[in-house]
Amino acid sequence: MSSFKQTTGGLVGLALLVAAVAVSAQEANGPLILSTGVRFVGARQQQEPNVEQMPRIATAPTDGTRPTLPGGKLPQYQLDHRRRELATADDLNDPRLRFLLALPGQALLIEASLTIDGEPFRMARETRIQQLLEDLKREPEPASDSETKSDSVAKAETDSAADSGTPQEKSSEGESTPADPKADSEGAKPDESKSEIAQPGTEGQTESGSEPAEESKPAEEAETEEEKPKVNPPSVPAYSLPSNVLERLRRQVKATGEAVSVEELRWLLANWIDGPTLLLLKDHFQQFRANQRPVFTILDRNRDGVISADELARAVASFEECDLNRNDIVDYAEIERSAEDPRRKAVRYAGAGRLIFLLPDEKSMVETYSRLAEACHCNADVPAAVPMVPRFDADANGRFDPVELAALREATPDLNVSIVFDSKEPTKSQLTVEVPRPDSERPFAQVAVIGEPGNDGTLALFVDGQPVELSAVQDTVSDQVSLGAVNDGYPLLAAIDPNDDGRFTIRERRTLTEQLARFDRDKDGSLSSSEAQATIRVCFGLGATVHRELAQLRRVDRGPQTPVTPGPGWFVRMDRNKDNDLSRKEFPGTDEQFADLDADGDQLVSAEEARNASP
Repeated sequence: MSSFKQTTGGLVGLALLVAAVAVSAQEANGPLILSTGVRFVGARQQQEPNVEQMPRIATAPTDGTRPTLPGGKLPQYQLDHRRRELATADDLNDPRLRFLLALPGQALLIEASLTIDGEPFRMARETRIQQLLEDLKREPEPASDSETKSDSVAKAETDSAADSGTPQEKSSEGESTPADPKADSEGAKPDESKSEIAQPGTEGQTESGSEPAEESKPAEEAETEEEKPKVNPPSVPAYSLPSNVLERLRRQVKATGEAVSVEELRWLLANWIDGPTLLLLKDHFQQFRANQRPVFTILDRNRDGVISADELARAVASFEECDLNRNDIVDYAEIERSAEDPRRKAVRYAGAGRLIFLLPDEKSMVETYSRLAEACHCNADVPAAVPMVPRFDADANGRFDPVELAALREATPDLNVSIVFDSKEPTKSQLTVEVPRPDSERPFAQVAVIGEPGNDGTLALFVDGQPVELSAVQDTVSDQVSLGAVNDGYPLLAAIDPNDDGRFTIRERRTLTEQLARFDRDKDGSLSSSEAQATIRVCFGLGATVHRELAQLRRVDRGPQTPVTPGPGWFVRMDRNKDNDLSRKEFPGTDEQFADLDADGDQLVSAEEARNASP
């Protein structure tokens, strides 16, 4: 099924772009401050019926074959050696995280402050380490340990007996005696005194039903069977994976005879158990969505990158051409199939993939600049001849130097983001964004607000005309935070679907031109690619949660919806495409009868008109 069919599957509310009231941060007397609650995803809302969702991220199996290393448990995150470096003492007490966000044509400097239960986010790992060391000093309860061991040994002995093919059988005195090892290969000898009836398939038996005499077998074979050694059952339980971190550490102490130090435990947690405290989403996560703009593709009939005034006027006709099954309903799947037609589709590069760049050190500053410039260059509508980031490259030499790097670390950021995670009371978790006042010594991005902040964990902004969405989610208690960004794609589709049901009915298509005109920010009567930019979404999470959040497309919050009025029985039977309207094609009566029912003369009989006409 189409990936953009899942637009309605997201749980994040985003203020409707076309109905936004932009409030310029630079026009305010002080910094602009926006705040919203962090969305708790431990109890996910139920999805709407009849809406296909993004395939779920595969979870680890619970049958004992689950991954044990961070790379197997967290395949969506960057876990190379550079991401597993241990934090210094200064970093542990610093909640700040400064990074660059690659936008089309430029980069945005963001500083985030992340705390978990009132402490810098890296200190949550230190608190856990101290707790583990204290638990290691306490011996496990002997009774529980011995019971577990005895149960494991008994199970191992039973399994061994079954595997060796020597089941036990009762003797005449009620004690267990090993069975005859010849029984499996030759079958037990029947008692001649009990039965003389020959059994089926027992060729070679004597008239009395007994087996041929033992002397008939070769002497060498009989001697080999008698000398076959007996295998004793195992006396120790079979190996099993440790069920938790504490058990794993206890096994290590027992095997090495040495206590675990704080430094060693930090390394083990980061490299062998859970991964680093900061989890960065992989650069190319969901990158395919950056190129998904099916509505723009089908409306841009001449494929020149601009939806002209004439093409806007023909928007309804362009949509109706996508009705492949001719049921008067244009759904998302049909739009996608039409957009993929080679005669329609324009070539567009999806971009470099990477959107978040942590501030580099002097060893990696040249590589970071190169990749940052490439990302901004690829995402721009009119790429520069030479990829550069002029805003942060004072000498315009095409790379970061130590002076520019130091300036980046000390400069006032374009956005100050504060994320307060409260693991005990998630309702108290908070996401706050502050847009500083303009600085005469440094140019800032033009930032405006889209709509009014709600309490759904999402804040929507315009940054130099580019929609940017900041969100925060948390699941369970964790000593890790995750950070990721995606180009969400589908810049027009979600905003022009009035009821977010993945279908465009005849009645909905009549308002299509009006819906599209709201994207025309410069009021020139046409839509350019820059006016239909996909939203860049940045998500912070407590625990490894941002990949689940960003795998779902954003959802437009349309406010209260008008309840659907059910029609009478005859109306429901005639409404073959289930759009709650009757077209002339669906109505089996005469033109006069249809006109009598169509009270407002809009060539559609609504459910309300049908109810009013029914006796």
